[in-house]
Amino acid sequence: MFLPIGDAPNPREIPWVTYTLIALNVVVFLGLWPTSARRPRPNDPRALRYLQTIERTHGADYALQAASQLTVYDLIVFEHGFKPRDPELADLFSSMFLHGGLAHLLGNMLFLWIFGNNVEARAGPGVFLLGYLLTGVVAAAGDALLRMGSPLPAVGASGAISGVLGAYYLLFPGNVVRVAVLLFPFVLDVWELRARIVLGFFVLVQNLLPALITAAEGGVSYGAHLGGFLAGLGLAWLGAKLPSRAQDPSAPSLTAYGALARSELARLEPAEVARLAAAAPHPEDAVWVWRRYLSSGADPRRESAALLGLGHALARAGRSLEAYQYAHAAWDQATTLDSRQRAAELMTQLRGSIRVPRRYLG
Repeated sequence: MFLPIGDAPNPREIPWVTYTLIALNVVVFLGLWPTSARRPRPNDPRALRYLQTIERTHGADYALQAASQLTVYDLIVFEHGFKPRDPELADLFSSMFLHGGLAHLLGNMLFLWIFGNNVEARAGPGVFLLGYLLTGVVAAAGDALLRMGSPLPAVGASGAISGVLGAYYLLFPGNVVRVAVLLFPFVLDVWELRARIVLGFFVLVQNLLPALITAAEGGVSYGAHLGGFLAGLGLAWLGAKLPSRAQDPSAPSLTAYGALARSELARLEPAEVARLAAAAPHPEDAVWVWRRYLSSGADPRRESAALLGLGHALARAGRSLEAYQYAHAAWDQATTLDSRQRAAELMTQLRGSIRVPRRYLG
């Protein structure tokens, strides 16, 4: 068994939205915990609807077994979980804060704690919260697609958290994720793997393949995980395409640079782009210049220098975590010792403003 236990690097800012979401999920679970030990009243109409649904979907024997173990919490989940056959707007959101058990809650909150802070720091608290809820809704649609017409509810934050993972996959390819190798209850080893390897394993091996093999069977909502991940990936891609601030069209450097066609941009040397970026009136304008150059299809041999230029621009704009990511990418793609040394120097400068374990070389 493989279990992520941390990542690097991380922002120093407190991820208030991430922590608030974790707290809300825990509070809801603990608040409803006593109901998992209470039996419903014999005449509770919710119990009758629940058992009738179980009988239709799983048969009379299974329904009898469910009746002998039925709790009030089961009825709360049945009433407020998202049901593809009877979708309700309120259930889309309430289902994100309900969980099937303690292990379900802890697993989801671990993933949100590990991956949420970086995405929140990049997107900003408001956009992060909106994206979390939106990907949760898309995840429910993915679940409905895979469990078409099912009257049974699905609950859990994993769809929305999968959206966080999708955004992380796109935005932080150079990050390292620490993974514990478990033979329960023993930890056999701890590996450090690139984020895209870990998240790619999550998507392909833990979700896509099981979804193709088992379809809607079992207790895992593969459709929600896949839908949420793709939604997070799409939102992150869209956010990366949008400018971080309105550019000043009268700025000479931007006017000259913006007038160039993509083919002309691609022929520029990084030193020429650096001069244009240095003349930009605002640090964010310099970021825009470098981003446009990187997206122009420049010679791959210049990519390391362009990534480093963007890293320096982001550092001057006060966006240390992003700057570190691009400096690490430049270090990773450097083809000369001098290029790698300059990227390493920028990473060293930035270490004081972000949290990076000593053993993390990037």
